Amino acid sequence: MAVAGLAAVQAVWYLIVPFWLAGPLTENVRRTAVSTPGALDPSQLSTVAILTLGATSVVLIAIATAVAIGALRRWIWMHYVVLALLGIGILDLPIAVANATGITPQVVPISGRLLVAQWVAASFSVVEIALFAWMLMALLRRGPWATRKELSAQE
Repeated sequence: MAVAGLAAVQAVWYLIVPFWLAGPLTENVRRTAVSTPGALDPSQLSTVAILTLGATSVVLIAIATAVAIGALRRWIWMHYVVLALLGIGILDLPIAVANATGITPQVVPISGRLLVAQWVAASFSVVEIALFAWMLMALLRRGPWATRKELSAQE
């Protein structure tokens, strides 16, 4: 249930993000284009950025929905897919924290909603790390989705 719950929360987040970040993303692209002369037209760049954000959100919503369904139906293969996705998600924590704290060099520092989005991504990563460890221990002790009885110490 924890996997399905996390997937549902992330699906809602990915649904909200394009609408919530469209304005700040456009403004950030415009400021970046102004500070780097010779760049492409800011309106074209912001359109591409928003379309990319929307397409990425659609793909991530589809993945989160598939994970939620697979977790609720306890598909064994989905357990391994979720472990792989959570393992990959672990890599997002240092990236999100570096972006949010300004460690990553950027032409225009992020602020406002874009900064909040980085901290939300970092918090999702912390939950994903804990869930990854929990699911890995459950896999080793009780099998996928903890469907086997735990082996006693005497056996």
